[in-house]
Amino acid sequence: MNVRQPNKEAAARLKQARSLTELPRTIFAKKHKLSANSLAAWENGTSAFSEEVAENLASILSKEGIKVSAEWIMTGKGAAPIDLGVSSIQNSNFLPLSISDEEEFIWRATAAFKEFYKDSLMLVIYDDSALPFYKPGDHVAGKIIPHEQLAFITDEPLIVELENGGLMLRYIELTSEPDVYNLKAINPSSVLGSTIYDVKIKRAARINWMFRR
Repeated sequence: MNVRQPNKEAAARLKQARSLTELPRTIFAKKHKLSANSLAAWENGTSAFSEEVAENLASILSKEGIKVSAEWIMTGKGAAPIDLGVSSIQNSNFLPLSISDEEEFIWRATAAFKEFYKDSLMLVIYDDSALPFYKPGDHVAGKIIPHEQLAFITDEPLIVELENGGLMLRYIELTSEPDVYNLKAINPSSVLGSTIYDVKIKRAARINWMFRR
């Protein structure tokens, strides 16, 4: 009997897509009647999930305004997840009841930050690309900086939003083309690769808020 082995890359992609909802994992699971333990195991890469599970999760994510395919979750092929701008926290009658004090604190703190800084970006670190400075599970946020300043900020990692809506924490590196950058991971040995070449940046923010579990 063949036993499906956990796929760390698929787990990281699933966590990336779910983090775009800006819902803590426990709230996301409770809202959509999923097992919080199973979801945690899938996202952490300690338990394998099937294509059928990926299809179900992609369908759930679409209800949260996240466009993503099961194929991308499973293999990385196709378009990266895109946030279509539907906020499940703001546009839902769901209330986060019966969650841990820590999860509620994070949820309230991030909501307060976004309320205070209207033009901001927020990211949950979901992989090893920001080690050793930031760990998986860290929440980082910052106020969006003017686009014309990007060329002068190459010595610190920025929260970067790509044109397809993807978010990541990266150093930016200038290229010979105007408004085109290379994005370098803090951790050069990241399982997701060290550098993404020749991309355009929609928005970027300096980190001025962080929460660590």
